[in-house]
Amino acid sequence: MDPIFSTGLSGILDGHRRAADASERAISAFSSEQPEDAVSAFIDLQAARRQVEASTKVIKVGQDLLGATLDIFA
Repeated sequence: MDPIFSTGLSGILDGHRRAADASERAISAFSSEQPEDAVSAFIDLQAARRQVEASTKVIKVGQDLLGATLDIFA
């Protein structure tokens, strides 16, 4: 697999894991009545979302680069 796609896919998977962890922490923070923990979890959830978005853009750039390379050789 191309390193660009591999890096993008790895980032997406890591972002999803981070989002799942942050979601679980947010839910448990509300049940333990510690709002500062919920705020931290929501910040981490936003960071995970941005990581997935950025990793998706990495894959898109890889596709564009591959398409441009094929156009050059065609």
